[in-house]
Amino acid sequence: MILITGDVVLDHNIYAGKRLTPVSQAACGTRYSNQPGGAMLVYGLLDALSRINGQPAGTGNDIDSREILFGLRDVTASTLECWPSPFHAGAVWEPLVRKSSGQLHWRLVRNLGYGSWQGCVYPASPVDDLQSVKSRIVVIDDGGLGFRLNTASVCWPPFLRTGTVTKRVDWIILKMSRPLARGDLWREVKNHYGSKLIVIVSADNLRSENAQVGAGLSWESAVDDVFREIYSNITLRGLLECRHLVITFRTDAALWLDMPGTGKEMHCQLVFDRERAEGEKEDGGEGSGFGYLSAVTAALASYISATPSKASVNLVPALKAGLSTSRFLAEYGHGPVNAPEPGFPFRQAAEHIQHPTNKYADAEIRRSLGKQQSQKSPIARKEWTILGESVHSEAFPGSHHGPARRLALLGPAALANVPLARFGKLLTMDRREIEGLRSVRQLMLNYRDKGSHKQPLSLAVFGAPGSGKSFGLKQIAEGVFGDKNPVLEFNLSQFKGPEDLIGAYHLVRDHGLAGKTPVVFWDEFDSKNNFWLQYLLAPMQDGTFLEGQQSHAIGKCIFVFAGGTSRDFTHFGPSDTPAEQETEAKRRARQDFILAKGPDFKSRLAGFLDVAGPNPRQTYNEKVREGADPWEDDRADVDFPVRRALLLRSLLGLVKDRENEPLDIDRGLLTALLEIPHYRNGARSLEKLVAYLQDRGGAPLRRAYLPANDFLALYVESVECFQTLVRRPDLFLEQAERLAPILHEDWRANLSESEKGSAYNVLYDELDREGKAANVAAATRIPEILALAGFVLEEGKANNKQEATVIRFLRDQVEFLAEAEHIGWEEQKRMEGWTYGPERDNVARKHPLLVAYAELPEEQKDKDRRTILNYPKYARAAGFKIVSQCGKPE
Repeated sequence: MILITGDVVLDHNIYAGKRLTPVSQAACGTRYSNQPGGAMLVYGLLDALSRINGQPAGTGNDIDSREILFGLRDVTASTLECWPSPFHAGAVWEPLVRKSSGQLHWRLVRNLGYGSWQGCVYPASPVDDLQSVKSRIVVIDDGGLGFRLNTASVCWPPFLRTGTVTKRVDWIILKMSRPLARGDLWREVKNHYGSKLIVIVSADNLRSENAQVGAGLSWESAVDDVFREIYSNITLRGLLECRHLVITFRTDAALWLDMPGTGKEMHCQLVFDRERAEGEKEDGGEGSGFGYLSAVTAALASYISATPSKASVNLVPALKAGLSTSRFLAEYGHGPVNAPEPGFPFRQAAEHIQHPTNKYADAEIRRSLGKQQSQKSPIARKEWTILGESVHSEAFPGSHHGPARRLALLGPAALANVPLARFGKLLTMDRREIEGLRSVRQLMLNYRDKGSHKQPLSLAVFGAPGSGKSFGLKQIAEGVFGDKNPVLEFNLSQFKGPEDLIGAYHLVRDHGLAGKTPVVFWDEFDSKNNFWLQYLLAPMQDGTFLEGQQSHAIGKCIFVFAGGTSRDFTHFGPSDTPAEQETEAKRRARQDFILAKGPDFKSRLAGFLDVAGPNPRQTYNEKVREGADPWEDDRADVDFPVRRALLLRSLLGLVKDRENEPLDIDRGLLTALLEIPHYRNGARSLEKLVAYLQDRGGAPLRRAYLPANDFLALYVESVECFQTLVRRPDLFLEQAERLAPILHEDWRANLSESEKGSAYNVLYDELDREGKAANVAAATRIPEILALAGFVLEEGKANNKQEATVIRFLRDQVEFLAEAEHIGWEEQKRMEGWTYGPERDNVARKHPLLVAYAELPEEQKDKDRRTILNYPKYARAAGFKIVSQCGKPE
């Protein structure tokens, strides 16, 4: 039995039609309806789920309608009309286009809020004989309207009023509004049922309690904010007194904290839209819906009802279904305009809970509540990432070569649970880059949407030469202002003098007068020792420029200043140094910067972006000797191989519809392209090298097509290192024939009884040529598959501790690597002319295992898994050891 109770309201819905005059023939006229809301939304969804017959539920649920009970009487629409005004709410809906169908739907455009507050006793009464109801699951909707107070305790489930603990209740699901973790009901529930309590709150409710939980940057920053606030904000700390805490971020994500109690480790899981930040899907859209948290609550209750008592619960499938339904409600609103009666779509939403269509990723968050990231790693990582936590451990903390390789070969789908961001043609998985780009995008959106502006929006972008400083901002501007919006570029290093600026300003002004918002790139704005800064200040500050004695308004526009002397904003101009430590040279540099109006220029910027590019980010070393280059690689930048992989696929045209198309490339060449320490001129060098390799009539990329070393030196800083990386797997491949018999005997040792009659169940020397070749091919795949996990093979012997650490890591990654092994085997068989057949036929070359890894029988998957876990043994037999790929070669 599921018992639902809590705050109830009567929702008054005004559907604003288009028939504005008596003589109008518009079919869409204004309507009005009312409908019970609050806890009745959860009840209605669960009731609708119980009425759907003959359809397997997406979350494994199937509810009998006799098992759904609403715990309050007198909550029909007619009786609710007599309830006091605080229990009435209003909303205005308009016909707007639903993007997925192109049809007009009633979408929420204005929330009218609740009726005026007046002190009153909670007006409902409990269902008769509630004491005898044997509810295994209790759902409470605490909307902050009085149900939580002792004055309404007569409406609570009886076991909460008596203060006694009943064993028949497995779970209490508490959907909570502000004020959070307070009130009489909260004290009763958490004191007596804390170990059975699931609390659901929204991030917006956390923010309403003055919690600093940012929105729209990255999922990692959202998790950081939640952890910090729950641990340090005394008004939120009470939320830790439940068994499970679910925090939703609109329709985009949910953070699940499983807190088993004192002395036990907390488990944390994030379910999220990997391509969008919180609220990003709503940007630029019109209208929405409501009932998002009710949908998540109903999905959880439905899922848990199908879970046996005392069994552990995995809330991830239910959260995915609930979030998907929330997004459905945002788009569907109150249904099509041509429907007979608009209203909350209970049946359609229930069907969506059973068969969710919106895709969400999930990732385990391995962070300790309220504690800083471990600094034991030799690389002091300033920021954790979901990508890093999914592919690395404390034992192997290095750069993300393994995931970059998967990404380069298979596309973004190969890292399905890693967040990414799209800005036009730019795709990135780098957390810092995502947060910077989204921050700039928000500035542009605010500038676009908030009326007329007298001043330009001034932004700056910095980065190493060839990092592609302007590309990302152009993609954002195109998305915000449209692909027809003018983009103007001026290189100030080519201007003769300040008079050249007048013509540029007039061109910008002309586009503004035409109703556009031009995006203006001022390249090399810091050239000539910051000479131009003094002439840029007036347009930045006042939005005007002088031509003779005549002042002109420059109009609404975006100024983007691309620097050439500094690789980040922090070091544009002299850094802050205590006076007693400042050298004479630094003092003069500071004075020169002040005279050039540098501080004034920086103060007029609304934002900035530091662009990394395909090389490691650079950090400024204050302690280098005078005259030496202070810029050096930032060892905390472990994402640069991933940036390279995405850039490589983009340069090869593997974007949009071809985004997840496999890349055919010489594996040694791929290793060199991803792992070479530096490209001489960043993205420009990689682009030129790829163009040289690609200019072969569409042939796959092969090392044979590399240019002469003198030419290669134009693109990479160390030709010797590049060539070493190309040939790195070759030493191990020489051992493949020696390892083949070992692999074959391992295969024979794990044959099932039905497989022992195979023609290949003979000694290695008795195999035919093709049988031996298959085992040699399996040995040659070892370096490639290890590289996908971030490992390389190195001559030498590993000690027992090192080997055990590698085995543990391989076990964590075994499913992905076993699939890669199967794919490699499948490619080998197909190259030899084999095709799929339900029965094996050696003459016709038919094989039943030539299917996707997911379709393999479990015993066949186990063979691939054992092969992966035996890699340390095979490496040892060849005289090699498996080591972390980080930093090889130097």
